[in-house]
Amino acid sequence: MTRIFLNHQIQLIQFNLEQFLNILFVFKSNINLNLNTLGLLKQSLSFQKYNAAHIV
Repeated sequence: MTRIFLNHQIQLIQFNLEQFLNILFVFKSNINLNLNTLGLLKQSLSFQKYNAAHIV
């Protein structure tokens, strides 16, 4: 009985670790998306600055 209980606990721990790794992966993906968005924003601002300098 104890062995079955321990096996079950180990399976739960393994499942929780897998879920935690999935959350970390999503978190990493969100950081990458934010960095890409910041890169696009920077590019857009540079483009607007270039346009403003050449309009005047």
